Amino acid sequence: MTFTYLNGLGRESLHQIIHSRVATNWLLPDLLCPLVYDIFFDMKAPGAKVDFYKIGDGFEPEWPEERYAGDLCIDGVFIVNYFGHEWPHKDYPGVTYVHDAVWSRRSPVGLSHPGVWFNSFRKLLPVPEGSLVVSTMPLVESTRRFNAHLLVIALANDWHREWQSRRENWAALAAAFDPIPMMGPEYPKFFAMAIDGRDEVIAKLKKDHDVSLPRPWRDVHRMGNPLYDRLMCVPVDSQFMPDGPRRIIDLLAKEMGK
Repeated sequence: MTFTYLNGLGRESLHQIIHSRVATNWLLPDLLCPLVYDIFFDMKAPGAKVDFYKIGDGFEPEWPEERYAGDLCIDGVFIVNYFGHEWPHKDYPGVTYVHDAVWSRRSPVGLSHPGVWFNSFRKLLPVPEGSLVVSTMPLVESTRRFNAHLLVIALANDWHREWQSRRENWAALAAAFDPIPMMGPEYPKFFAMAIDGRDEVIAKLKKDHDVSLPRPWRDVHRMGNPLYDRLMCVPVDSQFMPDGPRRIIDLLAKEMGK
């Protein structure tokens, strides 16, 4: 049996999941949006443990041995499908898995293990809010529900054309640079790559060419993952590239010295 919920935002879905106490002692990735980190640490049960597993340069998880997780009494694992890419997870016994799939449009047909899956509509559609939650267990109700009228308006437009444009832009960037990872997501919003001197490249794009890239996650909690200093995300939507990807590719190549 699965339980389905529609909430206002992805962060509200995460609040709902943690408040439902689906797990107590958590294993989190060491590459996280600071907001997600803060939600976990603000809402975890008193005395609960939180530890971290490493995320490699290709966004692949490096899972601790079962004995390590057992010694920590881990009963919850948080998995991030970075930029729409899914990785196999390690099956720890007696553990609930929470899948942060904010970049995914498709909910799971069936969760094969105790767990919760949630996404974010605004990562995929031209709507300001919306998050779907699918769970193998009942959750407490969220404080703010999603306005379904927004989704009806978005789907009434030819959004499939925008998805196709994003995939084509992503593929053009992938042909020119090294993406992370080396595969194309089904519904891309960003082209992600790791480069040295990222902050300098972003600053020069803004100063010399008036091109503003999104501000990357900052390692404000001193997690230590080197991707915090190297990850650069280039939007692939038609609003950022109204005339296609050629100009952005040329500017990136120039400022990266390629």
